[in-house]
Amino acid sequence: MATQLTIVNRILRRLREDTVTGITDNDYSELIADFVADAVSEVQDAHAWEACKHTVIVDLVDGTSDYILTSKVASGGNVRDASDRVCNTESELLFIEDWPQVWIRDTDGDELGWNLKFITPEVFRQMKAQDNTDTNDDPCYFTIEPVFNETGDTNHLYMKIYPEPDAARVVELAFWTPVPELLADGTTDSLNIIIPTRPVFQLALMYAFNERGEEIGEPGNLAERRYLQSIQTAIERDISAYGKADRYEWRRD
Repeated sequence: MATQLTIVNRILRRLREDTVTGITDNDYSELIADFVADAVSEVQDAHAWEACKHTVIVDLVDGTSDYILTSKVASGGNVRDASDRVCNTESELLFIEDWPQVWIRDTDGDELGWNLKFITPEVFRQMKAQDNTDTNDDPCYFTIEPVFNETGDTNHLYMKIYPEPDAARVVELAFWTPVPELLADGTTDSLNIIIPTRPVFQLALMYAFNERGEEIGEPGNLAERRYLQSIQTAIERDISAYGKADRYEWRRD
């Protein structure tokens, strides 16, 4: 697993430039960091990478229907602090056929878990409008809704529960969450890039060669071929194990 900074330095070495201790050390390292950020976005869009899948656990509280999935409890959200990852506003809920991968239990040790029914935010608001005081020990509906503001400092992804719980419960949700946006201001230097980094490196290097010019770099078609080969290999490797379980078949055996 590599970071934005390690990929930037690897590219700088290939370009016969001095490496840096931070992305903001000079204008050129910031430019390469922008290329890496663009490459991460493109590689991420090329495939639903398994590494982006994760679960979050939320503890329902009596009298609370809205839960923030983009922050842990210690940071003001509702995802358990022990969780490896949190969601962002681009997270996608995972399904098994038509059922969301969301389970509710009475406690962590409860052997029985049952699915919540997924509804749209519009239907959720309609239910709340028709009976805003409805509460239940065992909520049965939920929706997922991103909420944005103009400054962007309080953008969150919410899980909203109906009826409003009047007892403690545990909810586990599975998501596909993309890598957070990489920046060239030093704030994401050490962020681990969880998707395959070889195609990220090859694509960012291709961008750098293109910007510098072939007269002092390697031919662009060679860099492009290396990227295309690396992204194809990474995708095939990512789907190979689950292909044996017929995930990608229209009809299961």
